[in-house]
Amino acid sequence: MAAVLALPAPRSTSAADATSPSPPTNLKASSVGSTSFTVSWSKSTDNVDVLGYRVIVDGITVRLVESGTSAAVDSQTANSDHSVVVQAFDAANNTANSAPLTVHTGSVSDTSAPNVPSNFAASAFSESRIDLTWSKPSDNVAVVRYRIYRDGAFIAELPAGTYVRRLYSDTGRAPSTSYSYQIAAVDENGNVSALSPARTATTLPAGTVTIVRGPYLQSVTRNAAIVAFWTNIEAIATVSLSDGQSWSDSAPARQHLARFTGLAAGQRYSYSIAAGSASATASFTTAAAMGSSFRIAVVGDAGSGNSNEIAVAGQIAASGPEALITTADNIYPWGQDADFDAKLYKPYAGFLPSVPLWPSLGNHEYYDDTGPGGAYSSLLNFELPNNERWYSFDYGDIHFTIFDTNLPYGSGSEQYEWALNDLAAAQSARWRVAVVHTPPFSSSVSSCSACVRSTGKALSPLFEAQRVQLVLAGHSHNYERTCAIVDATTDITCTTDGSGVTYIVTGGGGQGLNSFGGTRPFWSVNRCACFHHVVIDANADQLRMQAIQSDGAIIDSFTLSNPTAPGATPTPTSSPASTPTPTPTPTPAPTPTPTPTPTPTPTPTPTTLVFTPTDDSYIRADKPTSNFGTATAIKVDNSPLKDFLLKFSVSGVGARQVTSVRLRLYAVDPSDVGGQFRRVANTTWSERTITWNNAPPADATVLATLGAVASGNWYEVDLTPLVTADGTVSLRAVSPSTNGAEYSSKEGTAGFAPQLVVTVSASP
Repeated sequence: MAAVLALPAPRSTSAADATSPSPPTNLKASSVGSTSFTVSWSKSTDNVDVLGYRVIVDGITVRLVESGTSAAVDSQTANSDHSVVVQAFDAANNTANSAPLTVHTGSVSDTSAPNVPSNFAASAFSESRIDLTWSKPSDNVAVVRYRIYRDGAFIAELPAGTYVRRLYSDTGRAPSTSYSYQIAAVDENGNVSALSPARTATTLPAGTVTIVRGPYLQSVTRNAAIVAFWTNIEAIATVSLSDGQSWSDSAPARQHLARFTGLAAGQRYSYSIAAGSASATASFTTAAAMGSSFRIAVVGDAGSGNSNEIAVAGQIAASGPEALITTADNIYPWGQDADFDAKLYKPYAGFLPSVPLWPSLGNHEYYDDTGPGGAYSSLLNFELPNNERWYSFDYGDIHFTIFDTNLPYGSGSEQYEWALNDLAAAQSARWRVAVVHTPPFSSSVSSCSACVRSTGKALSPLFEAQRVQLVLAGHSHNYERTCAIVDATTDITCTTDGSGVTYIVTGGGGQGLNSFGGTRPFWSVNRCACFHHVVIDANADQLRMQAIQSDGAIIDSFTLSNPTAPGATPTPTSSPASTPTPTPTPTPAPTPTPTPTPTPTPTPTPTTLVFTPTDDSYIRADKPTSNFGTATAIKVDNSPLKDFLLKFSVSGVGARQVTSVRLRLYAVDPSDVGGQFRRVANTTWSERTITWNNAPPADATVLATLGAVASGNWYEVDLTPLVTADGTVSLRAVSPSTNGAEYSSKEGTAGFAPQLVVTVSASP
């Protein structure tokens, strides 16, 4: 099965460890059925640590075991001999195989053919490649293989199974040529489904360049940035920056890393990409200067590509962060390059071109076996400081130290010594924040208890000694916040004097959830087994944090105050609540301490208010009495004529000045024109009764026009004149184009409803 892109060597190589684990022994099979069985083995040992085991059946990796020494295998051919090997591996991808075991599956009386694979699609990738995808069909027993046909001729047979991709790349095709494809499913007894309906795709003309990944932003600091993207074929690309700088490849390449220096802190830069006939435009903001206010989002354990990740991604986009940090496990199940598109670049496409990504590496990144060294594909896709595995960067008044808990990090290790020096050199920073994958504190019953305690015992003393105020972790698929802790390896004491370390687990990015069990520990202030991300609003004096659920609900809100900030006094950490998901209670803002010398006052931070519609609907001129208020999309078109209306109830402005109003829409159907937006004075209409005949008219003045839109992206228009005070506002969108645009409505996918983002001044 072909990967998405041919892989050049990543910039970083693996750590120095060259010693393989001991081979797994005592391999046995049990519960052998006609299509499935369970294998078990004795634990391997390693000079550093065994990271996991790959179960390989008939030469194909079908399972990956993170912990434990057994695995269930499914989707195997009945009444057949299967060769099973278990491979132990470490973080450097040193491997050792068990002796092979032959497992003979039982027979089954099955004469029923599987259903036809659904959602079969063919799309051109380049002048010589067409990609095929499909969904798993049902069968009365089990589907075990797929057969691919091109122009009526059989070309390939692929394995099925829970952990096997449903993706095939047909390479070596001729340019500008159409090919017809069909697929059939085969069950455990050799019964074959009917062929799917044919899907035709035409290869691109020779030399056609498209941007297939990105653009995305890497290593964006106060004065430098990298614009990264991939093309479908090797090409010379050019990137132009709004300050006049220009960058070009020195030789044709698929991966492009446009490096810019000499930038100003906290400034917005636009950029444009040209590669053959392909182009893209976006903008980004450099890292905030010291003393500035900014917003950063944090998410972990996300890379599934499922609806949960997409909903969380929608909320991240709605948060409007200037940068995104991950607490790792960015790509499931095995961190391989072929999964990056569906599980990172596509779910985050709405903001990756404009929001710098600072990833950390988790165990799933190290399960990748596509190249030499652990985390091969992640090192290939990410361009980060230091050795790319552990690194640090500054943003405003925060110094971030990123760890790699898959490699040795205990006292005396290379990583520990680096972190010690890094944090010691950062003592002048107002805030020191550490990012790890395995959490020092987690009360999740499904988390790795051994690695949790290992991380805490090894690193908590370092955090306390180097005055780290906040630690962000993942691995446990949930949210949890501790009190501010001192003496983490002895008494575990909660403190309110500003000297403790607050630990946050944010591992609810989309890949399933881990539950909590038993009585909540005294140090656990808030916890929630829910999909979410965390937002940090930072300045020199405070870190204001919110945990935001995938449906937009705020599950935790609290503030850390910096006792070293001018005039600040410590803010107590909120007390543990008595319910699993307590109602958030913001902590008081710091109170200036009177002194004979005037104390500098922190610059007030503007407030951002986000509203979803109370009502949204589209209306049609050709169906003048029909109501579409429950539709999952709102539509705007000129043939047939369709408009949509939105109504928002704005509150929280008070006497403060409105400084900006932005409408955010998530496109679900592309168009060359996204729409023209006008104010509607009449706000009494209802989404359940509005029709073309009774819809209120819009003002003559066009507040904003949205250009071309593409599916799967968020778009933003400036509607600042729409809101001046609290109250209900309404608007209507029209389009001059016969190529209609569609956007997710509030009845659509969770997290993708329209949003009105109102920014108000910090004071009247």
